[in-house]
Amino acid sequence: MLFKTFYCLSLLITSIAWRNSDSKGDNTNATKEENLLENGGLEKWVVPSRYDIPSGWFCHNNTNVKKERKKRCEGNYSVKMQSQKKGSTAQIDQRIAVSPGQKIRIRFNYYVEQWESNGARTYCYFRTDAPEKYNISADELRAFYGKEQYYIIRGGGYGQTYFPHDLKVWKTFDETVEVPPTAHYFVFGVNSYYGTIIYVDDCWVIDVTETAVIGDVNGDHVIDTADIASVISVIYGSAVNIDTTRADVNGDGNVNVADIISIINIITKQHKK
Repeated sequence: MLFKTFYCLSLLITSIAWRNSDSKGDNTNATKEENLLENGGLEKWVVPSRYDIPSGWFCHNNTNVKKERKKRCEGNYSVKMQSQKKGSTAQIDQRIAVSPGQKIRIRFNYYVEQWESNGARTYCYFRTDAPEKYNISADELRAFYGKEQYYIIRGGGYGQTYFPHDLKVWKTFDETVEVPPTAHYFVFGVNSYYGTIIYVDDCWVIDVTETAVIGDVNGDHVIDTADIASVISVIYGSAVNIDTTRADVNGDGNVNVADIISIINIITKQHKK
């Protein structure tokens, strides 16, 4: 009986798949990405000011940070970071509120004009809301992320201690991390060490925490026959890298043929729209 049921469903799934391939509609629900950083594009600068300070940002050693008009990736300005003496760094950073377990995407463009010694890297950190333990220690962050992922927030990206030494070309840093369980603030920052000249532009920190959508079993943000296949794999116990709780589409506490039918109904309604 179960075999006949799946055979009939397979014919229906084939029909739906054919209709999907012939359809020009978009099943995704696009959401506008919101930058959590103030003035992430570095277009606004504090005026008048003795130093060049981008609005919303904190500059360590202000003389090491300059507003740049010629070398920029987008817009009218970027920030030039160059340490003027040994023992000091050029650094910009900004604090934003986050939530434990939140996933944030860190994205910015950078251009290395000159590289010496330690070069440049991200220098981000997390803070708690408890005054007695404000900054989460590097050891705690390494334990949470592991060595390779730790370099996303304190290095040049996954597995890289510093930014790549590619000179005079715009590069994009684009990585995603999870907020540690005790963190309530994230400080995004970039450091340039003595002898290195780097330009930074278009900084983004984006909340990419997934909200489960009913019917999107495999989590690819599209509800289609692949989700039906995922439910079938859960039923037969062969599911790999699938959150099995998503497979209970109708919410009755069981994963069975009824959930497949629920997905078929969702897909059918999408096509009717």
